[in-house]
Amino acid sequence: MKHRNRYEAKIRLRADHIPVEKPVGDIISQRISTGINFDLYDKIHVEITAAVVYTPMKSFDEVDELKILRSNIRKLNWRKVTPVQKHSIPLILQGCDLMACAQTGSGKTGAFILPVIAKMHENTNKNLKPKSLGQWPFEPEAVILAPTRELAIQISGEARVIAEGTSAKPCCLYGGTDTQCLMKRLRSEFFNMLIATPGRLVDFIKRGFIELRSECQYIILDEADRMLQMGFKKDIDFIAENAKPIYSTKGSGFEQPPGERQTLMFSATFPKPVQKLAHTFLRINHPFIAVGMVGSANRDICQTVKQVDSQWKKDYLLEILNKDLSNNPPILTPKGEIHEKKTLVFVETATKVVNVHQFLEYANLPVACMHGRISQSKREEILEKFKSGSCPILIATAIAARGLDIVGVDHILSEAQQEVPDFLESLVLHIGDTGIGKNGSQSLIWDLPLIHFKKHLMQYEWD
Repeated sequence: MKHRNRYEAKIRLRADHIPVEKPVGDIISQRISTGINFDLYDKIHVEITAAVVYTPMKSFDEVDELKILRSNIRKLNWRKVTPVQKHSIPLILQGCDLMACAQTGSGKTGAFILPVIAKMHENTNKNLKPKSLGQWPFEPEAVILAPTRELAIQISGEARVIAEGTSAKPCCLYGGTDTQCLMKRLRSEFFNMLIATPGRLVDFIKRGFIELRSECQYIILDEADRMLQMGFKKDIDFIAENAKPIYSTKGSGFEQPPGERQTLMFSATFPKPVQKLAHTFLRINHPFIAVGMVGSANRDICQTVKQVDSQWKKDYLLEILNKDLSNNPPILTPKGEIHEKKTLVFVETATKVVNVHQFLEYANLPVACMHGRISQSKREEILEKFKSGSCPILIATAIAARGLDIVGVDHILSEAQQEVPDFLESLVLHIGDTGIGKNGSQSLIWDLPLIHFKKHLMQYEWD
């Protein structure tokens, strides 16, 4: 079997997992509410390049198009509009293509889910052609691409909450799952919004199960930088080529002409490959939004770098984790003991994940691991234990845990041996994972002389 990109597992796994959707109530109970530091986001500098006049929104209640969604927004406890939402939502509602850069945990998902679902509901009310039940191939009105299965599941959960009571019906498509089961759902249930990983979507398009040329009005790329790093460029190009075209010479060049698709890109960083993708994927003169310093670390996070010889790295890691656990005693609940705070430990390869996991498990720590070589059902089981707090320490590769939105992630540890620039870019992304509306800490365990990467720090914003 020839694998699609260098991050896929080296062994072939049986794709027989049948995904089970959580009840919306369970999704709501595990969601993150507006954190204490979101008020500080108002002080963050926002750079905007837009050839269209618009009014930034100050609250969810002031936008008429979001009226149908207000009760669902309250269910998720989204009380305050974040900077990326303040500017993105009005522009998307006006039909603009958009490139937005903001740190992980800044509300990017809400920035595109809210206006797209609102527009889908409005289009149905205008008696535009709806998708009929059982139509084949499946023709979604909106497609959201995410780099990992876990992020796709997470976005799908939020979309399901927001879409309740509207004409938008989200479904999730990702690898490692039973194809026949997915096809049966698409045929027997009504869906018009698709959240998918690029590889799985390409597979379904090639097999004639999904068609994007006629009905697809919205394509959203979430974590565009990570998708390119993971080797999905060819898949993204294929999806764009097989979707409803855009004609940049039509209309004003930045607003959505009738019958064309609207394309949105969101990213935590803005390297040259992402810039090039935006240039070819979006209409000319599309608005650009950068919240804070592009590619900067989350400033709400306390960041620590520790140089440790390779032979002592595991011992130092054990020392830190024991300290975390001592400050995070278990709480007895009807479902057993849980920990409110959680720790993510990033290492570079699946082999290292297994080695570190075995070392910590031998030390009697409540630890689990996640990497690309385990089945999808096992991945979801592990992630559920971590989210619930029954297993408060998760060892993972960066790809396996990218973009996860989990209540109570208090500390992220990263082990580094790779090239400095590549690692620092990855570190910036990891730091965001613990800063979703709350304070947190990020520790880097480094086994080379610090002089090797000091010169590279100047290109990033650090506290």
